[in-house]
Amino acid sequence: MCGAPTDALHFEAAMGITPETLSGLLSQHFGALVAWSGLRDGSAEDVVQEAFVRLSGQVTPPANPVAWLYATTRHLASNERRATGRRVRRERMTAGSESREGTAWITAEAGELAAFLLALPDELREVIVARTWGELGFNEIAGLVGRSKASVWRDYGRALDLLRDRYGAVTGGTTDDEQPRRAAR
Repeated sequence: MCGAPTDALHFEAAMGITPETLSGLLSQHFGALVAWSGLRDGSAEDVVQEAFVRLSGQVTPPANPVAWLYATTRHLASNERRATGRRVRRERMTAGSESREGTAWITAEAGELAAFLLALPDELREVIVARTWGELGFNEIAGLVGRSKASVWRDYGRALDLLRDRYGAVTGGTTDDEQPRRAAR
């Protein structure tokens, strides 16, 4: 009987992450992970789904499932970019150049924000998405992106400044003369 789970505690530990936990993570973080991936061709949803499938298959759940999802999504997105690049080169060689840009965003505002986020440099987009939608701390983000906490903090500030410049201050949009209202720092 050695090695076989014999009581409820061992059985539960061998099950990995619970369906309820997985469902909660999925509903809370799916959209942010799609944005985090930075993929622009519609494959972001597939990459994030694959990350969740891999999480569900973990025998021992990670200590921080959210951070694990971000790291796994980043890795899978990188693989997808390489595969897409190879596929596009092959397609161009055989059929000429075709550009397929797709979006999964439903509303015009969400689509505009998604386009803006995707236009940001990768290091700014990753930080703003992980912090804002992933609710990860600067230490966790620094570990995920391989930079110092200070540089991640500066990138977050730069990304917020760009968002403020584009959309106006969080509290009030524009001033009477239609200039973006700056938030006090």
